Amino acid sequence: MSAAFLSRPLALAAAICAALLHTGAAAADDRPDRTELLQPSSGWNIDFGEDSCRLARIFGEGDNRHLVFFEQAGPGTGFGLTLAGPRLRQFRQIVTRLGLEEDEGFPRVNHNWGEVEGFGPAAIFSRVTINDPQEDAPEADGAPVVLRGLPQIDLEEAATIPRILFGHGGKALSFETGDMAPPLQALNVCAADFVRAWGLDAEKHTQFTRMAHWQNEAEIARHIQRKYTLAAVNRGEETILRMRVIIETDGSVSDCHLVEATVTERIDSNACEEMEEAVFEPALDADGQPMRSFYTTNIIYRITQTDAHG
Repeated sequence: MSAAFLSRPLALAAAICAALLHTGAAAADDRPDRTELLQPSSGWNIDFGEDSCRLARIFGEGDNRHLVFFEQAGPGTGFGLTLAGPRLRQFRQIVTRLGLEEDEGFPRVNHNWGEVEGFGPAAIFSRVTINDPQEDAPEADGAPVVLRGLPQIDLEEAATIPRILFGHGGKALSFETGDMAPPLQALNVCAADFVRAWGLDAEKHTQFTRMAHWQNEAEIARHIQRKYTLAAVNRGEETILRMRVIIETDGSVSDCHLVEATVTERIDSNACEEMEEAVFEPALDADGQPMRSFYTTNIIYRITQTDAHG
């Protein structure tokens, strides 16, 4: 038996890496046996940034300070989630789990490891959603999503979330967030404001009935994968990029913008160049007519290890 390191460099999170986390009524004894509680030491702060909205809160004090932040680069049902702090170090070499409110199987959710200055090791989740899986699916039976108005985080589900659990087996950290509906409502408002900032018709987007649908996603994804060079794999370099494109009424891409969710110095993504060949079905307005709109997704460069038998 020999071990081979193989790279699966790209996953478009809207299609592949969505983590569907469900919640229910949870009591304190529903948490894993060895759970360390981290109480908030600051209020929620939201940053209405130029490229993303970030909702952050500090937990713990002194040498035990931890950071939780949610991030969106545009309107959507999902969000990026980062947990950072010294107590995460104990989980770096094992398979970890993530849960909101209660474990409900404490599912495994793919994430990247990184560092946050001033806090230490960070578990970075490219996309998490608390919405109903049927409503949140990127496509329904291969067809474009049908909706009424901008997609957003489900605030009724958010109101049932008093904590975030992260850990392994019977051992976990519990970030005691309290009711998540008010802060995530602020994140929804911030993300919706991007529509106008991108030069799109905000009023039309409050009533549009279908999002733009990416028809040749698999083909473009393969081209983007090739940029993840062997040199980057050998360095163990991973990153998460958030991509936004503007889709014209004929389905063509007129603008592409990348934002780093994790810091990388050497991975120079070719995603926007490849998106020039992307083919979309345009979004539809309230009358079912094509309209100028947007499409957002995540590009994840991640190294995985598999065993080769022979």
